[in-house]
Amino acid sequence: MSSAPYTIHLTGSLDIETADTLVEQVQAAAKHHETIRLDLSELGFLDSTGVGALVRLHQELQQQGRELQLYGVSPDIRELLSLLGVLSILNVS
Repeated sequence: MSSAPYTIHLTGSLDIETADTLVEQVQAAAKHHETIRLDLSELGFLDSTGVGALVRLHQELQQQGRELQLYGVSPDIRELLSLLGVLSILNVS
């Protein structure tokens, strides 16, 4: 198990069409890394399915003693997460 964070760069949209792929990528990476970092700096769109995937992944990793970190979060996506009440749940820097 590597203690070095593993980073996944998200681009475009995190929505009903892409959320399952992200979940699979994070779950695979979590088998080998304690911390998974999601770079959202190039993410332009996030829908409720994407938000649900982020919350689910956060909870899964937390139960495994691992950590999901989000960074590069745009003001618009940060506001969306806040309005949905999940900003305080997720580890957003």
